[in-house]
Amino acid sequence: MTSPDFEALLEASGVAVAVVAPDRTLSYASPTFKARAGIGNGAEHATGPLEPGDTETHATWTRGGVTHACRLSPLPGGSVAMTLLGAAPGPRDRATAMALLQSVLSLTLAEADAAWRHAQGASLRAIAEARGVSRETVRTQMRTVRAKAGCATGRELQAKIFALLAAPECGAAS
Repeated sequence: MTSPDFEALLEASGVAVAVVAPDRTLSYASPTFKARAGIGNGAEHATGPLEPGDTETHATWTRGGVTHACRLSPLPGGSVAMTLLGAAPGPRDRATAMALLQSVLSLTLAEADAAWRHAQGASLRAIAEARGVSRETVRTQMRTVRAKAGCATGRELQAKIFALLAAPECGAAS
């Protein structure tokens, strides 16, 4: 039996996946990953996409002002497979996104604001500074948002918000 051509399989499947080398450079990106993440075929994708503080299983990656949620899977030799879960396309304007989050998840205005900023990749500290509140206040609000959304982790919440904001009925950008 011959080995399958995994690159050809990835291209045919349409999976948005990339391989991150141990030196944190992007050594391979599927065509779907390149299209969704907005990277070309040149050296521009040979940069370290992972941020300090990312977990062993999930990460966020910001490129061109868009934050992507990614699932990480270890590969032999220290490389990591990074599967793109979603980007935060969402409604064209923040007000529409905030109203949607308030309505669908039964959030207060402050909770929706914290959730929106979190989905865009902001840290608890950045959210607190932008809103002029303590980090503990934001931590409490995010715990409440996760409970209302039925999510155990911040990454799960981020993926749920991406899905909500990408729904055609909410006026997502094309």
